[in-house]
Amino acid sequence: MPGIHLITLVSTQPGTLEVRELSLAIKTPAGAVLVVGCSHLGIERIVEAATSIDTRIHLIVGGLHLVVSSDPDIEKDVTALHDKFKVDYIAPGHCTGERHLRRSRRHLVISIFSQDWATRST
Repeated sequence: MPGIHLITLVSTQPGTLEVRELSLAIKTPAGAVLVVGCSHLGIERIVEAATSIDTRIHLIVGGLHLVVSSDPDIEKDVTALHDKFKVDYIAPGHCTGERHLRRSRRHLVISIFSQDWATRST
């Protein structure tokens, strides 16, 4: 289908080494919408790959696998999503972690949809 792309990557991260992960990128007039699973290999790698499809990332939906990440790693990812990739929205899933959500709300202008998708905060 035109405008729908699969992103296939393999993890190089300890604990998930060689795990294959699929993400979906859908081109829209506002930019790419990324649907990710658990982002075991790192959300920054997935978004980097998606920019070859569309340089604008409108929305990321799914798990960002930051629930066990250190604060410096969370800060690095949050800063990359905001400053490098200029992501408009994220709708974080099950494995993103509350620390990531708090840090994103405090430091970024990215709009975050809550995990129940019923509310949005900025």
